[in-house]
Amino acid sequence: MGGLLRRLKALLGATPSRETHQPVGKVLHLSWLGSPELAARLPAAPEAQQRRAALSACEFALAKSGLEHPLVDEAMAALRDGRPVSPAQRENLQRLVDELDARSDELREAAEEAGTSEEEADAFFSQARAAQAVCFATGDDALEAAVEAVYEAKHTYTAGTDGELKVRDEEFVRHVLAALA
Repeated sequence: MGGLLRRLKALLGATPSRETHQPVGKVLHLSWLGSPELAARLPAAPEAQQRRAALSACEFALAKSGLEHPLVDEAMAALRDGRPVSPAQRENLQRLVDELDARSDELREAAEEAGTSEEEADAFFSQARAAQAVCFATGDDALEAAVEAVYEAKHTYTAGTDGELKVRDEEFVRHVLAALA
C-alpha cells in the first residue's frame, strides 16, 4: 500500500471513499478537520462565511492538486458568484471524481505490482480529492458543504515528510480561517 494511503489509514482508520466517508454526523466530521480552532469556528460562522470557507478550501485544493477541468471551472464560477449548481452538474462532478479515483487505483495497483513509485497515482488521488471538495462545496447545506469540502481539500497534499505535511496543514488551516474572518 502506498505512503499516501498508509498515512490516511493511520489518521482516519480508513481510506476516504464513498463507502467509508458517508456523512455520519457533523460532530464526527468536525473532529476529522484536524484543527480545533477550525472545528469550533466553522459551525459558529454565518452561512455566508461557511460558503467562503468551502470556496477557500476548494481554491487551495485546486492549486495544490493542479486539477483543471471545465466541470470544475463551471462549478467554481457558480460558487464564487453564489449561484447554485444543478443536480446534473453535481452528478457530472461526481462522475469526474469517480474517474479520477479509478485512475488512481489502477495506477497504484500497477505500481505496487511493479514495485515502482506511486507518485502518478498520488497525483490522481489528489485531483480526485480536489474535485470531491468542489462537488461537496456545491451542496445545499452550508455547514455540511464547508466541512466536507475542507475535509477533502485537506487530503490533496499528502506527499512529503511529516514536517512538510504539518507546515502545509498549518498553511491550509490559516487559509480557510481567513475566509471565516
